[in-house]
Amino acid sequence: MIPYRMKLVIFALALAAFVTGCSQKTKTVKKADIPDAATARSAVSRIDSLLGYEFSWKFSRKQAGMMPKMRAELQGKVSVPNRIHINGSWITGTAVEKLDSYSIEGREYTFNPVSDAWERASSGSFLDPHEHLQLVLSFGEFSFEGFDSHHGEDCFVFLFKPNVYFLDPIETSEPKGQVWISIARGIPVRTRVTSKKGLLSWDMELSRINTFADLNVPFEKITFRIPDIGNAADIETIVKRFLYLGFEQPSVEREDGGAVFSVKAEDLSDTLMEAMLKQGSVEIFLGVWPTHPIYVLREDTTLLYEEYGKEARLLFERGVVTKPIISVGRILSHDAFQEFELKNDLLGAYSLYAIVSQDVRDSLSALVKKKKDEPVVALVDGSPMLISNVRDAWIVEQKIPLAKGLQGKEAVRMYARLKEKPLDKDYTFTRIEKEE
Repeated sequence: MIPYRMKLVIFALALAAFVTGCSQKTKTVKKADIPDAATARSAVSRIDSLLGYEFSWKFSRKQAGMMPKMRAELQGKVSVPNRIHINGSWITGTAVEKLDSYSIEGREYTFNPVSDAWERASSGSFLDPHEHLQLVLSFGEFSFEGFDSHHGEDCFVFLFKPNVYFLDPIETSEPKGQVWISIARGIPVRTRVTSKKGLLSWDMELSRINTFADLNVPFEKITFRIPDIGNAADIETIVKRFLYLGFEQPSVEREDGGAVFSVKAEDLSDTLMEAMLKQGSVEIFLGVWPTHPIYVLREDTTLLYEEYGKEARLLFERGVVTKPIISVGRILSHDAFQEFELKNDLLGAYSLYAIVSQDVRDSLSALVKKKKDEPVVALVDGSPMLISNVRDAWIVEQKIPLAKGLQGKEAVRMYARLKEKPLDKDYTFTRIEKEE
């Protein structure tokens, strides 16, 4: 048995050789720079908080006793938690299966090459990559192995005991797992399993993480007209919004004073369309708590203006009719923000934040010092979303909360509007019925 002190020396030498070999630019690794197992556990727990990702997935098993050989090469997209597209091939023994399927909130669809159309399939046979990724990582016994680069991104690499019972139910392969965790983003970007004598392998890489947040089956084209859109930039923005929601590239035909859009989808509800055609703007208003009965202020706008100012408006936090505030003046407009952030709280609810642009951070600091603990209300497309107080955290984090407790569809649609620059205005649409 190797003495404990000798193990430390061997580890230090191996780590130094690894770091030197990876890059001449890598700095000397200090003990404080080496992450512990909690880093890996935290990163794995974030898988369910992702909005979506693309995956490349391969796994195989050699024939062992009564178990036939197996090999699969798959790719696709996942919109957390329950929208998946998967395609590729899966070989079991001599049987070859071509996969091209969607699972949308429990409903399964497969592509029929004969009819050249997507059709509803029977449930229960869908191969879920998101579930398999979590299964492989589920034992949670992680130990730091070293540093590496994955597609140009610096990563921690951890070893772990993988859960691959679905490939090796009698545990004869002695599998070893490795997970690459992005240092900057704190999320797993690759998970790999190898085994003794190459009996089995499992490898999944994630990409385009959080660059889309929904998936939709590309059924027949649904066509609609926006009659008063002459701005090419607005047309491009609307297209980007649909792409972010997981639709295929919409086609657009310009016409006098407007444009006709065609999108392959099972359905485009009025709620979805109205959300995608809103301007996409954010404003933060300073507020005061009302001191008069709410029913009086609702009925007597003259009293509202006389008591609280000409710009006063009586507002209620989204979904909370018992939480009123009176806005008395705008303190931040949309151009004060450089980008927006959507976070999943792991319980199915989302929070939306506005990140302040560099050129207004000094004025933000002055505002916080002057108005600390005063109430503000955040409006998205003119609708009040969240009432909060001016906080020091605004300066430290350089971001302001816009909404909390959003549900999935509402959250991603709102974020899709804010990701791009605002439209010139809210647009209306008319549907174009399919010709028989």
